[in-house]
This record gives sequence, C-alpha cells and structure tokens, in this order.
Amino acid sequence: MVTIRQADRKDVHIINRLSHEIWNKTFLDFISQEQIDYMLDWMYHPHVLKEEISTGKIYYILEENNIPIGYMSIEINYPDVELLRIHKLYVQPEKHGNGYGRLLLNKAIEIAKETNCNKLHLNVNRGNKAVDFYKKFGFRIDKSEDIKIGGGFFMNDYIMIYDIPSK
Repeated sequence: MVTIRQADRKDVHIINRLSHEIWNKTFLDFISQEQIDYMLDWMYHPHVLKEEISTGKIYYILEENNIPIGYMSIEINYPDVELLRIHKLYVQPEKHGNGYGRLLLNKAIEIAKETNCNKLHLNVNRGNKAVDFYKKFGFRIDKSEDIKIGGGFFMNDYIMIYDIPSK
C-alpha cells in the first residue's frame, strides 16, 4: 500500500536519511560529490529541516508498505500569490517508473486547488533526467537560471511551471 503523509519535526531524520540515499544515487551524473555533500548539509541538516517546517514549508513523506521511499516539500503562494512552489520532490531511484513521482505531483495539485493556487512552480537541474519527467507530466520550461549557492558552487537550473487545469 502506498501512502503520502504530512511530515512534522519528528520526521526530519527520515527526510535527512532519504535525501542522502537519493542524492548520492542520482546526482553524480551531473554534479560533483563535493557539491552533493555541500548541498546536502546546506539543505538537509536536521536543524535546517526543523526550521523550514516551523516557518511554512510543508513536507510530505511517500511510503510503500510503511517504508519511506520519497518526499516532497511545498510552499503555498511562493514566490507569488496563486503559485504553489515545489521546493523538493524525490523518490528512491529504484522506485522510478512506478508512478510515485506522479502521486506526489497529484498531491501538490490537490493542495494547490484547495488553496486557490493555479500553478505549480519548481526548479530542476538542467542535467537532471527529471526534466523529461516534468515535461511529460505537463510542465513547461519558463527560463534558465544559475544560482550561486556558496562554496564555489552553482545550481544550473530550469524554472518549470505547470498550469493547473481549471475545472
């Protein structure tokens, strides 16, 4: 059975563990191990995750038979009103192709509709094969951006938008 549940501060260890497992299996094709380590500490340190949960980012954990296999982080009305921002969306690579990413995106759409947001908004590394996943789902590339993140590293991303169909 597959479930998606909202995470809270006591779940940060699960998100931290999943992020380390997923990132180290997924990103070496297009960013260095040094950048992966830097970004994991910057974005997934337990203190950072607790702070994010306390200040408006909403995390969800995807579970298969009660075993965490993915997660998503969203923020409502960010950066603009009527936009639901997907900050993070990851599924264990060995679970790709089973519809789990689609389940998380559908959860984001459900929340967007409940909160009167009409678009999903996210960043994805230009070298990430997830770009094709998002395009297939219906996202479009809005623009490219290179974000200086410190440590001499950049995130070379696409900003992608999904227009939520009206009823």
